[in-house]
Amino acid sequence: MSNLVLTQSGANLLLSWGLVATTTPENLVLRLFSNNYNPTPTDTAAQYTEATFGGYSAVTLTRANWSAPTTNSNSQAETDQPTTTWTATSAQMIYGYFVVGATSGTLLWAQAFDIPRNLKVGDTLSLTPSFTLTSQ
Repeated sequence: MSNLVLTQSGANLLLSWGLVATTTPENLVLRLFSNNYNPTPTDTAAQYTEATFGGYSAVTLTRANWSAPTTNSNSQAETDQPTTTWTATSAQMIYGYFVVGATSGTLLWAQAFDIPRNLKVGDTLSLTPSFTLTSQ
């Protein structure tokens, strides 16, 4: 997949949850997008057209399901969610995924697939949400 793009609003929200504690952390929602779009740091959820293929539904990423942070092989802190799999009952082209706050709707991050997934009836798409931090 291409690089994950953390939005400016997403970075601000993550910092407010983790360091400033000005807002209560919320669950996140994983959504697939069907428009041919490359994520940018200034995006909002409005830039993304949510998938509509049969068998699709957005997935709540509950805070309790994030794995304990570990240091990956690139010396980066990483946490993951369990893998989600969708089985298509109708066809649709899927270009990537985006993650929003469950209550705020704030777009935190998005990632385009290197190669769009042309789902046909019976195809599956599996995705393991992961978030990695690195220092500059």
